[in-house]
Amino acid sequence: MLLDAGANKEARNEEYSTPLHSASFKDHANVIQVLLNAGADTEARNTENSTPLMVTACTNNTSSMKALLNGGADKDGRNHLGSTTLHAACFMNHTASIRVLLDAGADKNSFNNDGATPFHTSCFYGHVEGMQLLLDAGVDPEFPNETGMTGLAVASCGGQAKAVQLLLDMGCSIEARDAYGSTPSPPP
Repeated sequence: MLLDAGANKEARNEEYSTPLHSASFKDHANVIQVLLNAGADTEARNTENSTPLMVTACTNNTSSMKALLNGGADKDGRNHLGSTTLHAACFMNHTASIRVLLDAGADKNSFNNDGATPFHTSCFYGHVEGMQLLLDAGVDPEFPNETGMTGLAVASCGGQAKAVQLLLDMGCSIEARDAYGSTPSPPP
């Protein structure tokens, strides 16, 4: 109705978010579909360089996420931190969003600006459920971040005993050395 009356589908608010960002945040999949049908830009960026799809990962709005993915949104777009939508879902431990993104073929091994993959993000914050989803999707738990730290080392640095235990139970090496020659240390 508003679009028919001439409303701007790409209007920006003070955070430089578009109506598609707002509909994604509020999980209004039906509004998203109307905006997509009107040609709204799925790759529009707000002040954090986040796309509407990234907003859905942070809010765990999977119906909106699916609508955006079906509308052609880039599942591997990056924000101002170099993080992908999968990084954001792992940071928030939004397992439903992680599942949707993995099913859509999101890159499981992409590095953000801190040199971490989505798996390393889950390890550092002790998000065991997210870790398990990534492992089930084929992530190598011994795959190092950009400084050579494995998931075990990252979980240990984050003080995440449950994550450390999961990785030890899988047989991850306690002898793996990072770029500085360090091995994982026990969490506090």
